[in-house]
Amino acid sequence: VPRDAKSNATLEWEAAALARVDKAPSFVQLMIIKNSEAAARANGSNFVTVKLLDELQAKQGK
Repeated sequence: VPRDAKSNATLEWEAAALARVDKAPSFVQLMIIKNSEAAARANGSNFVTVKLLDELQAKQGK
């Protein structure tokens, strides 16, 4: 049964950020969600944004 990214999220997410995760291959979505939420928490936030995803992607050199 396919699941959308939102079903694995524990923080609030910007709609565009969730849409971006939904476009990723399903086998990496959970990893993206966990890493993104950990980064948001480390920054003192309970909200994941596209900006945060962009920052994480830049740190990975992609």
